[in-house]
Amino acid sequence: MLRFRAVNTATHPRRLSSADFRWSGVPSFAWVAIGVVIAFWPVWRWYVLRLDDGSDEPMGLVALATAGWLLWQRRERLGVDRGSVHAATAGLFGYLVTFPWLSPLPRALAALGVIALGFRLPKAGPGICLLLALSLPVIATAQFYLGWPLRWMTAVGSEALLKIAGLDDLGREGTVLWWREAPVNVDAPCSGVRMLWTGLFMHALLLVRHRLGWRTGLWLTPLVVLLILAANVIRATLLFFKESGALFLPEWTHPGIGLVVFAGLLGVLSAMHRHCAKSAEATTDPKDFSNGRSPSPIAWGMALVGVLGAAWMPMLANATREVGSDHEFGIEFPGWPTSWDGCDLVPVVLAPHERAFADAFPGDLAVFRTTEGPWSRRLIVRWITRPTRKLHSSADCLRAEGFRLERDWEIAPADERWATWTAYQPGQGAAFRVRERLWSDSAPEAGWTEVSAWFWDAVFRGNRGPWWGVTVMEPISESTKR
Repeated sequence: MLRFRAVNTATHPRRLSSADFRWSGVPSFAWVAIGVVIAFWPVWRWYVLRLDDGSDEPMGLVALATAGWLLWQRRERLGVDRGSVHAATAGLFGYLVTFPWLSPLPRALAALGVIALGFRLPKAGPGICLLLALSLPVIATAQFYLGWPLRWMTAVGSEALLKIAGLDDLGREGTVLWWREAPVNVDAPCSGVRMLWTGLFMHALLLVRHRLGWRTGLWLTPLVVLLILAANVIRATLLFFKESGALFLPEWTHPGIGLVVFAGLLGVLSAMHRHCAKSAEATTDPKDFSNGRSPSPIAWGMALVGVLGAAWMPMLANATREVGSDHEFGIEFPGWPTSWDGCDLVPVVLAPHERAFADAFPGDLAVFRTTEGPWSRRLIVRWITRPTRKLHSSADCLRAEGFRLERDWEIAPADERWATWTAYQPGQGAAFRVRERLWSDSAPEAGWTEVSAWFWDAVFRGNRGPWWGVTVMEPISESTKR
């Protein structure tokens, strides 16, 4: 039975709470919350699994907790009315239609958009909405898509600044600077993405602090991104002098330089936001956040259909999914290698979850060991038929297993160069030398040491597959552990 509670707007001039609209005695706010939990159960499941699988940073939890606290401080801005239910229902049907074609992160972004519409979260300002976006586990995905472009831009910028400073004998190959015929390891591959995330986090807090609205936030955010990228170039340039040996500095100066540069960036951002607060509109409390109209029974019915459809769609999509075989694309599997560096390869049986991953992989994968006794090498071999997000560096898997990785650099021709790490577990006695490389099946000399670089080459430069990706893990002695 529907029961709506009448409200005298003359006695409630400031706002209408969602509690004023009730369906069978339950506030509309609670009904929308229940619908969100049911409709987006695949997103909640994915979010929890991503936080626990070690493939991503836990930084999103900091953003989520911060956004939650700020929303509680501004809870009078939130609510449910006819307009918000209509908008959320439309967004829910959009989520429903696109679900089979979206990967988990875009689904989560779509779900976040629907939630924002349903509870009128944009009324809380752009800063809180940005914090909610940053609360998603985006670090690993950003590293995959943006890692190589960010490192390339940083290397190009650093090269230009260093040549202006007089280092004419400096060279660059892709994302690596070379000086005196040796590579200069300035920083970890994921440092640029982390700096971008942290800079945007501080930008979101400053938007909230200075109560800046959407009009200012929309043009200010791209400018902040450019400033963060410029700060990363300056940081990499300064670190070059230490890591190249041009200046002999203690080890603590490496993080120290990064902190000083980031502190300078925060000073610039703070001044910019302060200036914008004086010259632009700020988000003030409107007199009435609601349109004063209760969601109609038809609106609730459409929303219920959308919720049930969204909850059922994942099961329907899994039941009707047809994965085209590689033969359908005219690609014949050439077979697995039988030896490596003169040693025979013995197949290792995949675990059930590994087999399930291999079945959905665009191509195939296998694990081998060499016939060298108990200390044999392990090879993870991937045959890849098309560009895919499912291919990721083995470094991510090792970090998820609790290993610490230290990057090593090989001095070798570009067509023979491998990405190399020392992987070890503190206190566990396990240490490995890990090497990884990708190359084209038709042109083995076309190789990559970074998955992100391979992906962009394959997508935009027309580098055709199939490709091979090989990871070699070799046990090392106690003397090499750090």
